[in-house]
Amino acid sequence: MSMKCACSVAAVAVLALSACEQKPAGPADPNVVAAEDALNAEDCKATDLKVVLESHDKQAGVQNWAFVNTGPTLCTLNGKPAVFYGTVANPEPIIVQPEPGTPKTITVLPGGKAIFAVTYPAGRGCRQPHRMEIDPPNDRTNPAEFKPAPEICGPKVNVTRLHGKVIAQ
Repeated sequence: MSMKCACSVAAVAVLALSACEQKPAGPADPNVVAAEDALNAEDCKATDLKVVLESHDKQAGVQNWAFVNTGPTLCTLNGKPAVFYGTVANPEPIIVQPEPGTPKTITVLPGGKAIFAVTYPAGRGCRQPHRMEIDPPNDRTNPAEFKPAPEICGPKVNVTRLHGKVIAQ
């Protein structure tokens, strides 16, 4: 048998074996929401969202936050979360810099999360602000309030865009 023929036979055998060893389809990807479901979803309301500090790495200067959908149906968030330190009458001297770019629409299942981060330069000038408010992008009527706020360092924080479920194409 020639080398060319042996390679062709081997390639056909590999293809045949891989076709026979197909695994049954598992559950749908939990990170994907069907486009049909997402199109019917309404904007998330602040009253159906719980804001949770998921983790805080002070050495790296990263706070990971989540909007958890506590409502009975899926909903969407489109925009950037709003973070504010202090009160309107007494704002804290902290510059909040949103991540540049166009935010994606995030569909949040009941019990699901949309994640964002607040980052700051770790090191000197650390302090614990007296108060922090976080608003979801769609509804600025009922901010989550944290007294005192988690510790930050420096005069400026960066707020990332939301990350979460993607819409199937």
